[in-house]
Amino acid sequence: MRTQNSRALYAAPYMAALGLIAVVLASAPAHSLSIISANSGLDQGNGCGAADCFFSNIFTLDASAPVSGTFDLSGGTLTFSIDLAAASFSGSDGAVTGVNFANVNYSGAVAVTPGLPGFVTVLDQPASVSGTLTPVGAGSAVAFSAASTNLTGNCQTVGSSITCGLNFGAGIGFPIGVNGNTRYFNHRVDVVALIPEPSTALLLGAGLALLGARRRSA
Repeated sequence: MRTQNSRALYAAPYMAALGLIAVVLASAPAHSLSIISANSGLDQGNGCGAADCFFSNIFTLDASAPVSGTFDLSGGTLTFSIDLAAASFSGSDGAVTGVNFANVNYSGAVAVTPGLPGFVTVLDQPASVSGTLTPVGAGSAVAFSAASTNLTGNCQTVGSSITCGLNFGAGIGFPIGVNGNTRYFNHRVDVVALIPEPSTALLLGAGLALLGARRRSA
């Protein structure tokens, strides 16, 4: 009886370690990613006088602006919430000489199509873009919310990182009122993130098991 109790006592740390590993791995989504702001941003953008933007480009993004946020790629669905603090566009639109975007959020849960190994594609899916636009030179700030913005793009997995290029307003720009005129915008957002690994949980579990082994030997 004493031997059985001793074995149970010695086995307890191992069971606790295995249980902890299982809990941590089960609670951490395998594809839940945090965007690396230093390598991500609004890299291209324009504003036009017509939804299709043919021969009507008015505003152009001045420079890349960093973004932050999270996204999840699993089960054939890309879910994301991307935040842009500020970005400026220059151009000539009557008395308006540019527009400034602030507190922009890009969000959605869109279907992806598998492509080449390591690639998935987003084809004409609805997404949301909201924030504030302030015209320069004339007009006043307006809050905008486009709930069915056309989204296209792709994601590529390379090693332990994933890169996505997402075009909001592709083909048909999302509309915003600028000094009494409706203008249509397209934003290309590029995001990079590291894929999390379960190594931390495994190391922690191994440490607990080692501690149990030392107690047994003592």
